Amino acid sequence: MNILRRLKIRHRLSLLILVVVLGSLATIGVTLSVLESGLMNEKSQQTRKLVETAFSLVESYHADEKAGRLTREQAQGAALEALKTLRYDGGNYFWVNDMHPRMVMHPTKPKLDGKELGDFKDPVGTYLFRDMVNVVKADGAGVVNYQWSKPGQDEPVDKVSYVKGFPAWGWIVGSGIYVDDVKQNFWQTASTVGLFTLLLVTAVVAVVFIIGRSIAQPIAVTSEAMREVASGDGDLTQELPSEGNDEVAALNGHFNQFVAKTRHIVESVGESTAQLATAAEQLSAITHENSKS
Repeated sequence: MNILRRLKIRHRLSLLILVVVLGSLATIGVTLSVLESGLMNEKSQQTRKLVETAFSLVESYHADEKAGRLTREQAQGAALEALKTLRYDGGNYFWVNDMHPRMVMHPTKPKLDGKELGDFKDPVGTYLFRDMVNVVKADGAGVVNYQWSKPGQDEPVDKVSYVKGFPAWGWIVGSGIYVDDVKQNFWQTASTVGLFTLLLVTAVVAVVFIIGRSIAQPIAVTSEAMREVASGDGDLTQELPSEGNDEVAALNGHFNQFVAKTRHIVESVGESTAQLATAAEQLSAITHENSKS
């Protein structure tokens, strides 16, 4: 606190505004970070649920196989045809690879169907299909991060996929979301939040500035008036505004009382001095008369 007392009040109020701004920026940063994580988690959970739905579709055809209504080849073919046509969120899809790994069905890149994928890696060196097999072997299902191009595009972008193994047929059913889509949604939301926060911080700073000015200005006027009185050249007839119920108004009122009492004392001293001067003149006159006689 002693360090703060070394600063002028207007500097302390400026420091308060700075703390408000920095605190608001920190809050925005944390909020946006939580928002981004929430969006990613929401999309990941959505993808997991969709894969679970596709998995149930495969299970239904497997049930037809077990019941003898379809041969394995028929059941698998029907399941793949059904998965191939499924889309969500404007073009996201499902694919199936096996545990070798080999691509069983890819709806947007059919040239991969039947190809060995063990040595397939993305631009940053991730052996994504090996990772899918490893995740399924370890946990039965899970998340895999890698880069993959969007349908109709050649440039790979970050993608987060959820894969789940279907042991009866040796399949891995997967689907994923493109991270740039999530980031686009994030920045749209962040822009709205940022604009609202900017307006709010501006309003808070303006209010703090106005309040600070209402405190600092009267104190500065009072300080200057006291300095003039202390220097011996002050005008003891002046009064400071004392309207209001705050501490500055009370201080101004006490100052006015002090100045009034001081003025009264000065006036009394002046009257007494005048009386003494008159008495001295009279005494001098009497003494002079007596000396003549």
